[in-house]
Amino acid sequence: MRIVGCLILGVAVAGWAVGGPGDPGRLTPPRPDLSGTPYGLGKPAGVYAAATSCSAAACHGGGQVGRVGSEHTTWAADLSAGPAAPHDPHARAYRVLFNDASRRMTELLEPNAAGRVPAHRNALCLACHMVGGEKDETVRAEGVGCAACHGPSANWLTTHYLPEWKGLSHHEKWGRGFVPTKNLVARVLNCAGCHVGGADREVNHDLIAAGHPRLAFEYTRFHYQQDYRKHWEERTPQPDFEVRAWVIGQAVSLRAAVDLLRARAARVAKNDPSTPWPEVSEGSCYSCHQSIARDPFPESRKDTPRGLASPHSRASGAVPWQPWYSSLGGSASEYHGILVPDRSGVAPVDLTPLRKEMEKRNPNPAEVARLAGRAVEELDAWLAFWQTAEDTQTFVRLSPDQSRDLGRVIAGGALTADGKLAEYDWDSVAQRYLGLAAVYHANGGADPVAGWRGPLDQLRKGLAFPRSGADRFDSPRDYRPADTVAPFTRLRTITTSRTGR
Repeated sequence: MRIVGCLILGVAVAGWAVGGPGDPGRLTPPRPDLSGTPYGLGKPAGVYAAATSCSAAACHGGGQVGRVGSEHTTWAADLSAGPAAPHDPHARAYRVLFNDASRRMTELLEPNAAGRVPAHRNALCLACHMVGGEKDETVRAEGVGCAACHGPSANWLTTHYLPEWKGLSHHEKWGRGFVPTKNLVARVLNCAGCHVGGADREVNHDLIAAGHPRLAFEYTRFHYQQDYRKHWEERTPQPDFEVRAWVIGQAVSLRAAVDLLRARAARVAKNDPSTPWPEVSEGSCYSCHQSIARDPFPESRKDTPRGLASPHSRASGAVPWQPWYSSLGGSASEYHGILVPDRSGVAPVDLTPLRKEMEKRNPNPAEVARLAGRAVEELDAWLAFWQTAEDTQTFVRLSPDQSRDLGRVIAGGALTADGKLAEYDWDSVAQRYLGLAAVYHANGGADPVAGWRGPLDQLRKGLAFPRSGADRFDSPRDYRPADTVAPFTRLRTITTSRTGR
């Protein structure tokens, strides 16, 4: 059992196979293209259609779950099985819009029954819970089907199995409306469109307050769900796949979150009355949603005043901006540098100005839009750089020392120079735990991560949402930041030592 299993964080994620690692001797990837932007951004060109031909027995509907030629069969939901049965959650995406929770959300969002639109007809819901235009009943019924992850097939359906198609570059395939999911950057960019959000697809605080799950997306956490029935196999061996997927997932998710913020701020700057500002979901959820019956910060107020326990020196009372996505995703240059040594020409990602503006009592929307736009450009340069390295297989094959180095960066960043917790927020600590868990599992729980299991279990138990009978709390009621110092200290010591002890 993977030790990440007890964290309840959100929704699922999709993906397809990636290419194998390159020659360990080839250390220098080519520079990114001159545009500085990765392919795979936005929606691919074309008209979405139902997966009728995909499900044919001669194509991907062979009827044998888990076998090549039966990809659609494996993806399709088994309506005779209970919710606990392994399945691909995307196949149920449209169906959930008819359940009691969805009906309750629509009632809370629109108390007036005369003006209420049911979830299965609501454009806001359908933007992520189905593919294509809402007028197409067949496409809508499929939920998040083949086209959601592979792209609209009009320009490639009759050729994607031919040798000439296989000879096209990922860039050329993307230009024809095909999402090249063998490249991790393109893959996770596609996932993030719904699972993080974008200008035309978002889950704001109003929707969360009505009952929609918070979009706390972390790629490797969702990729390795135990009940996620996948219709593909990864070709890249461990530890490379999971570690690379974690690094890329951090940068892509942050990019999506910052671009969503840019879009929100730009709308407010144009006096859009339908966009709340500040948007509360941009802040740390558990700065507000926590128990008032006890103090989660029992340390001396002189040493760690609430709101100042941060390397960002935020003002007392300021709500941390987007700690789930920004606490680690902004360190792209440091993480990528471990796996791709030559990164000259790509500037580090600097979120400091944006963070400072967003943590003001009333952020200036025009300034936020400007700063967020600049941060997106910096992140795009990194993603283009990494994408090129993947396509040309010029990334470094991960060594035991590099696994340990990545663990050292993640664990060490949790602590200040004098051994105190750098960031108290649950989101920040949880992201570090998930990163360390990814490295641990990528190496099979053995060298170079011997001795990690104990402190990782400590972190997991401290972060988990507790149960009370059959019910699960929707926040980490028992989380105590001080309890994470010892396991992080132990992990930092293990990863710093060349012996692993």
